[in-house]
Amino acid sequence: MTHVIAIYPGSFDPPTNGHLDLIARGSKIFDELVVAILRNAEKRPLFSVGERRAMLERLTGGFNNVRVDTFDGLTVDYAAKVNASAVLRGIRALSDYEYELQMALMNRKLAPGLETVFMMPAEQYSYLSSRLVREVARLGGSIAGLVPEIVEQKLKRETGIRKKRGREQMTAVAETLSAVKFTDRINRIEPSATMAVVAEADKLRQQGIDVVDFGAGEPHFPTPQHIKDAAIAAIQNNFTKYTAVGGTAELRDAIFHRHAADFGSDYRREETVASVGGKHALFNAIQILVDHGDEVILPVPYWVSFKDIVRYAGGNCVLLESDEQQGFRVTAEMVARLVTQRTRLIILNSPSNPSGAVMSPEDLKEVVRFATERGIWVLSDECYVYLNYSGEKFSIGSLQEYRERILVIGSLSKTYAMTGWRLGYALAPAAVISGMQKLQSQSTSNPTSIVQKAAVAALNGPQECVEQMRQEYIRLRDHVVEGLRSIPGVACTLPMGAFYAYPNISSFFGRDGVKSASDVAGRLLREAHVATVPGEGFGTSDHIRVSYATSEKELDRGLERMRSFLTSL
Repeated sequence: MTHVIAIYPGSFDPPTNGHLDLIARGSKIFDELVVAILRNAEKRPLFSVGERRAMLERLTGGFNNVRVDTFDGLTVDYAAKVNASAVLRGIRALSDYEYELQMALMNRKLAPGLETVFMMPAEQYSYLSSRLVREVARLGGSIAGLVPEIVEQKLKRETGIRKKRGREQMTAVAETLSAVKFTDRINRIEPSATMAVVAEADKLRQQGIDVVDFGAGEPHFPTPQHIKDAAIAAIQNNFTKYTAVGGTAELRDAIFHRHAADFGSDYRREETVASVGGKHALFNAIQILVDHGDEVILPVPYWVSFKDIVRYAGGNCVLLESDEQQGFRVTAEMVARLVTQRTRLIILNSPSNPSGAVMSPEDLKEVVRFATERGIWVLSDECYVYLNYSGEKFSIGSLQEYRERILVIGSLSKTYAMTGWRLGYALAPAAVISGMQKLQSQSTSNPTSIVQKAAVAALNGPQECVEQMRQEYIRLRDHVVEGLRSIPGVACTLPMGAFYAYPNISSFFGRDGVKSASDVAGRLLREAHVATVPGEGFGTSDHIRVSYATSEKELDRGLERMRSFLTSL
């Protein structure tokens, strides 16, 4: 049976309810529908390509057979690239028909096998266009019902910003900057949601406001003394020159020996690379494995950077929805439902940031087995692997029978309270490590030499500090979960790893103008002066992330402020 793929091309600046109507109906007609955003360098859009893609991916997340992509050039060329046999177009009026007919006939001349399917809009959207929506919003009119709520909020914010700029008479320098054309790669991605919270909290602190920080994703413990001593000794011994791109032999040996001792793996030096933080290792791995149009299966909720790093590589994220009531469990059966011929990679993160969920060794093994049997790579972000409270500490790196399709990403940041030191690593097949080193050689080059010496001391030195921190996090976890559950309307599953709670705050939606997790987190910061991270950045809309990597006293202060604010809604 023929698998029919259609593309729905357009600018979608912004996406409207009319667009969503066609997407919903088109998804029922075609086996697969690609919403293709045109990248037009000659136009100055209201929203960047990256912003439009992010909105459309969120709005179409409920359709299993719809994905979002970007393109430039001829529609027929893009259709051939994605193996599409049809183009979906909407026709609102006679003027639309004349234009669309000409385009359809030209496309048929250029690609005789490409059919155009015309759809009439639902009656309530027969007059609706992105241009009219932009104009109404610019003039201050109501756009309620014309666009989805998230688009409405972004439109109000963007048009408000532009009005303010006009009133303030933008300087020539600002005008020059606004005219800068950025690459499509950078337009695909958004700023980090967690970094945005940090910036907003810092602004309040600069105004003298006392902010309780539940947003930071880093340990509150100081780096252990023996690690700091090793760094000081490195400076005093003038170990301050360049090293090998992927780290010294001493460090790489320390990395795979520690992993072998703790997880029973069997990696070698040539299968190990050190990087400037775990995020850097993750970035390098995805850039060398994921190409334009490749699909990456990503369980929800996900760490904020996964999605944008995949986008930067030109890949498409296929979101795997998990059930909060099942502890956000991910199984091979769930993965199998999303696999297509374009599936290139599966990203796992256990323990999870933001939910603290831990995959069982059995589930991890089954996902890895399923993937490797089909030639799909599995990347396991194990930055929190030592902060596992389930009693089943496990790394997929121990599954040596599947090692040719496995990448393990690790970090010293959380394990040894070394976030600012920036030292991460990857364990993978030698060919993958070679590719990562090639990319790293043209970007950061080697991790800081002094930090490498400190890392060796961390990995080869006493490990009691790791267990002591883990035990304290368990105590703090129990304290914060109890506190959150005591707030009427807050539901919170027990996290089994990392140092985050992920409470569900959806019961507050509809109260006092609150419509989303972003509203809750924003008002908590502005009105209660408690920094949290809204769940939208992690792919869910009903949660906020609360870091309990702080003192019990600070937890109590923040919980009391949260209780006071939320009960007042």
